[in-house]
Amino acid sequence: MEIGLFNGATGKIVKMYAPESVDPHEMAAEAVDRMSSPNALVDMPIVRVQLDEHCYRRPSVLADVPRVISISAIRKRIQAPFPATIHQLPLVQANAFTVHKTQALTLKSVAIDGSNFCAPASWYVALSRVRSLEDITL
Repeated sequence: MEIGLFNGATGKIVKMYAPESVDPHEMAAEAVDRMSSPNALVDMPIVRVQLDEHCYRRPSVLADVPRVISISAIRKRIQAPFPATIHQLPLVQANAFTVHKTQALTLKSVAIDGSNFCAPASWYVALSRVRSLEDITL
């Protein structure tokens, strides 16, 4: 919240910067070995995200592109079921579909932006992709 974000803020990744010590070809087992030491330096990438207009109105980190922020990895220490340190980027992948591409699909939940729908049938197709009204966000 310190940079003006909230759960559900949306945008697109503009660029990802990986530190020089990050090997993109490193195998999972090698990464586990490298990061399992308590004194291991874990270099995570920094991600630049351009947020949607309704999500962010503060200054951009890029002069020529509006609403861009830098997101770096967070580090959490947990104790249960065993002591561990978790490093992760606080991002969630999402997918966007057109109404036409969702025909014949059943989705777990949907968020619908109907501002560009030109036919009432588009609303029917969009709203009928889920099993329950509670799974729809307009």
